[in-house]
Amino acid sequence: IARHKPRFLLMFGLAGGTRGMVRIEAYARNRIGASRADVTGARTPRQPIVLGGPEKLPARLPVAAIARAARLSRVRAQVSLSAGNYLCNYIYWHALEAASRGEIAGALFVHVPKPGPGRPTASDLAKLGVLLARRFG
Repeated sequence: IARHKPRFLLMFGLAGGTRGMVRIEAYARNRIGASRADVTGARTPRQPIVLGGPEKLPARLPVAAIARAARLSRVRAQVSLSAGNYLCNYIYWHALEAASRGEIAGALFVHVPKPGPGRPTASDLAKLGVLLARRFG
């Protein structure tokens, strides 16, 4: 953020269990780590991202309207209340912090499903990104 000085951050992450649905993340939680191992087998102890910080930071964008806009662009989407416990939640937390400090105009995290039949293609997701940036960025 400091180096590139973006106006808006639109972040995408892979969420294998989404069953073909794109998830528009409503907030980031002030925690990282979980009881299960990540893809490398490492376990991160559960801890706050910011000691003494709030429990969660909300997206400052209309996530329900964003999910509706995604559906209008033919991408199945829903609002999600969990950005996860690892990297996705961590970077979303820091992006939302930057937005709350006025360093960027806004931030949004979108979880996408694994590729497969009946699921959004890379082209669908690129179109969705353009739509979201134009409409909400």
